[in-house]
Amino acid sequence: MVEPIIKRRCSFGGYLLTVGLVCVLAGGTRLDAAGTQVLVDATAVVRTVDDRVFGLNTAVWDNAFNHADTLTLLRAADVRTLRFPGGSTSDTYDWQTNKSYQTGTRVLNSWAWSTSFDDFAQTAVNLKAKVFITVNYGSGTAQQAADWVTYSNVTKRYGFTYWEIGNENYGNWEEDVHPVKWDPVTYATEAKDYITRMKAVDSSIKVGVVVIDGENAYADNSRTTVMNPRTSGSHRGWTPVMLSKLKELGVTPDFAIFHRYPYGPFSESDANLLSGRSQSGTTWADDAAGLRAQLNDYFGPVEGPRVELVVTENNSVYSNPGKQTTSLVNGLFLADSLGQVLQTEFNGFVWWDLRNSQHKENNNSPALYGWRNYGDYGVIAPGDSSETPASAPYPAYHVMKLLQHFARGGDQVVRTRSDNPLLSVYAAKRINGTLSLLVINKSKTETATTNLTINGFAPAARAPWFSYGIPQDEAVRAGTGPADVALSSIGNLGTSFSTSFAPYSVSVIQLQPTDTPQSRIVNLSVRAVAGAGSQTLIVGFVVGGSIGQLPIVVRALGPKLIDLGVRSAVTNPQLELHTQVSGVDLVAASNDDWVNDAAAVALFQRVGAVPLVNGSRDAALVWGSERKPYTAHVNVPSGTGIALAEVYDASENVTASSPRLVNIAGRAQVNTGDDVLIAGFVISGHGPKTVLVRGVGPLLATLGVAGALTSPKLELHQRINEQDTVIASNSGWGGGAELSAVFAQVGATPWTNPASKDAALLVTLQPGVYSAVVSGVGSATGVALVEVYDVD
Repeated sequence: MVEPIIKRRCSFGGYLLTVGLVCVLAGGTRLDAAGTQVLVDATAVVRTVDDRVFGLNTAVWDNAFNHADTLTLLRAADVRTLRFPGGSTSDTYDWQTNKSYQTGTRVLNSWAWSTSFDDFAQTAVNLKAKVFITVNYGSGTAQQAADWVTYSNVTKRYGFTYWEIGNENYGNWEEDVHPVKWDPVTYATEAKDYITRMKAVDSSIKVGVVVIDGENAYADNSRTTVMNPRTSGSHRGWTPVMLSKLKELGVTPDFAIFHRYPYGPFSESDANLLSGRSQSGTTWADDAAGLRAQLNDYFGPVEGPRVELVVTENNSVYSNPGKQTTSLVNGLFLADSLGQVLQTEFNGFVWWDLRNSQHKENNNSPALYGWRNYGDYGVIAPGDSSETPASAPYPAYHVMKLLQHFARGGDQVVRTRSDNPLLSVYAAKRINGTLSLLVINKSKTETATTNLTINGFAPAARAPWFSYGIPQDEAVRAGTGPADVALSSIGNLGTSFSTSFAPYSVSVIQLQPTDTPQSRIVNLSVRAVAGAGSQTLIVGFVVGGSIGQLPIVVRALGPKLIDLGVRSAVTNPQLELHTQVSGVDLVAASNDDWVNDAAAVALFQRVGAVPLVNGSRDAALVWGSERKPYTAHVNVPSGTGIALAEVYDASENVTASSPRLVNIAGRAQVNTGDDVLIAGFVISGHGPKTVLVRGVGPLLATLGVAGALTSPKLELHQRINEQDTVIASNSGWGGGAELSAVFAQVGATPWTNPASKDAALLVTLQPGVYSAVVSGVGSATGVALVEVYDVD
């Protein structure tokens, strides 16, 4: 396998130093990392978000691209844009054979790449991604590019819109077999032919050309001097000469392609990288403004503004990636780059890249943060990795996954201001009416105590908080604990509120408007092993509210689970609904084998319950419940197996005071594999709902339960982008005043030992379907209790 082509770009001086807790900027200003003041102005719209800013490069050398986990990982991160075939390789690549031309020739190598165009296209189409294709300028032809458009959009009907002519063709690291190499005049002349032939095949496509910031950048490759029509200045740089030639030829590209690698190899500094400036001192805003000025100057005031700006490559270092690329710092840099890009007119932002290769020989200085002593441009480990399992995510992947909660296409970016350069804050008004805050704490050691003021948006008192940082990254090193994006809840919100952001962390807080209607839990269920006698599956639930009865559907499923592929399910569950009257436990209703009933069938359909066939040995009840606790007992006459107990809110025309389901609890034996304890619940409505979820084991032992699970692991699952996703997890609640206060608020048994391995999650969730899964850490087994409480 040939190594990926090295990425290069010019570099100059440095910018930022960090000493202790104090940040020293170029002008000598000293800013303490504590007491940050943040203003979010929801009335000041900066721009509308384009889905092309959520992109990843893919590569022909990716020998794991065709694995099933590729699409799964892309969906989990909600990647909206892909690019192919991969950087400088684009200028050697023949799409028809999936081979590359030998250096300096148009003679193909004897070997083929791992990932073909059709391999890529299948994933891109399944992902419904927007796509950038980079055609071969360095050693290809305009007709070859036109044939590619024909195959892609006419023959195969892939419908890929964005096509780039070459990759970084201003640089001598790119393959170029033209008589005059790396020459802007030659490139522009050829680009006219490429654009003409490609658009003759499909007039709907957009074709872009390669640019670089600075009117004198890469002047050594040019034999021509041009005059800027606005300033009358003379320039020989790649972009002015190339644009002038295109103007002379009467050709206006659809977009201009910019790549940004702010630092060079072995000059990495975490503080410098997170400063937001390149080694030459420019910011994203500077680069966008400079490129726009060149487009408008050389194309004129009519044609210039028609050319949009896109970034199809960005990472921290332009070649020889060291440990910084696989560290948490690079994840913070990715988030901050996206936030800054969204303050500019760049309409595409495609990170380099999905999978690449690991390098131990580059900058692994202990001065750089991070414990992985190797570099890798990929956001997930390559298929031939020896250091980590194939497709293991690096921090940059987790940050990409987190960013889906911040913004997507059609949302509006609004103005923010932070008085601390170590705390970047960005905000977006989302189509669904929420206001999302993206907060990046760039201090390695200091928690950022922050006072936020919001103008033009009144937030509800509680909101979801997604975060990723040091604890998750360290969990990967330790091999234990939650390693993915964390979901929690933040309360006591208003137009002004204070909170804290952990060192080296990325957070997204989804503020809800105060007039958001309250949602409710409409379905609760518990799946676990059930048997006879002491192995009866007992599920408790509580009906709350202030007026009237709550109509409910209660079911015990076994045979239906077998139909759905659960081979170890029970074959004949029996259902009893228990309540208490004057302190005495009574069986309020019972059912063994459900009998088909038209009214019940219609009710099952209305509440979203899976239908039961006539003659099924599953059990079901319809009941009008009072506002009090109930228990559903799932008995099995003989043997054991998996059973599912379900409780549905069957009410209609509900109001804020209507009775509702406020709690469910299930106790059962937790084994390994599929034999774990699962509580499912559905939130219905238009706004968020805060819930407390607990996985109890050690506490049961103190209450006399024999064989209690000593170390429960609690995971909260949701299906996102067609993938089952763990959105929150915990394996030791850790104490804390907020959790203890919520326990008291909802009437849950108090926990007094902060070192207990009992697990708890306090999360604010959008309407949807969720599952709380209790298993044993390290395959431990035992009796456990799962609880879900409605908090507000």
